[in-house]
Amino acid sequence: MTDPKPATGDEGQQQELPGLLYHYTDQRGLHGILNDGSVWATHVLYLNDASELIAAWATLQERVKSAVSQSTSNRKEQLEKIFDRFLNVMWGDPKNKAIYVWCLTNDEAAIPQGKSSPGDRLSQWRAYSHNGHGYSLGFDSSLLRESFSRHPDSLNVVFDLGPCEYDESLNAQRLSAIADKHLGSLISSWNKFRNELREPNNPIFDDIKKHRELLLEPLVQMYMDFAEAASYMKHPGFSEEKEWRFVFVTENEKASSFRESHFGLTPFISVNLDLTRIPSALKRITVGPTAHKEQAVEAVEMLLRKREIEGVDVKLSNIPYRNW
Repeated sequence: MTDPKPATGDEGQQQELPGLLYHYTDQRGLHGILNDGSVWATHVLYLNDASELIAAWATLQERVKSAVSQSTSNRKEQLEKIFDRFLNVMWGDPKNKAIYVWCLTNDEAAIPQGKSSPGDRLSQWRAYSHNGHGYSLGFDSSLLRESFSRHPDSLNVVFDLGPCEYDESLNAQRLSAIADKHLGSLISSWNKFRNELREPNNPIFDDIKKHRELLLEPLVQMYMDFAEAASYMKHPGFSEEKEWRFVFVTENEKASSFRESHFGLTPFISVNLDLTRIPSALKRITVGPTAHKEQAVEAVEMLLRKREIEGVDVKLSNIPYRNW
């Protein structure tokens, strides 16, 4: 894997990483993570937010078309056709949507002071503590990034870590900036082609093929900037989650595996967490509300010892919630 970029916030400023980020799961998920030492990052189009990436893509298309129509270029009609065709091709190619995410929560930011403890949120237990079998895993965010950086690049994956943005107006501004930036680059490249590189005696399409890299580069860069930004855009209805996520991008179709879920057949990639390293990125496991408290804690501690994962504090939820 390549070195990750720093987490960024507004205007690209580096954002300080939270101390611990929490991943809530059920007993099957806990067993899989501890037993295999890895986590499943899910394809972005198979998450519980039905608008993931799709709404942002529609906004970008709308902004691009608006920017083209308002441009002063005397080749406006040609630009509109180029953008339409390119955007449809890019969005229609599954390889260009090979974005996978692993979702965590920043509980320090999500919980009102004095209301609860990080890693022990009632809303999350309601979602994941099925029949009294839920767990939260607290990871040191800095160590987690390091573990992904060190691991062999067997999946040909690059990744980044950052907080989700739920503000629709801010997300729209970012997408508009991407559209405007790359439209300007495309117009500049197209003018250079027509005024300096175009050979009038050649068929136009032969010339375009000859200078394909110059003309396509702004479009490719636009899509890359879009994928990077839109991967962290979520509907405001999910803002309570205060989600941070690792975003993984791969062009290797063989990297994907598939699992069953309530969405149907769901693609994912398995990413090693390097949990046995000392110090481990895994710092805390909270056992959710359950009818068998002592046995639940003891079982988690036994599994940690068996997998030789050290330095993990195992504790019980303090919330008197029953769903069994």
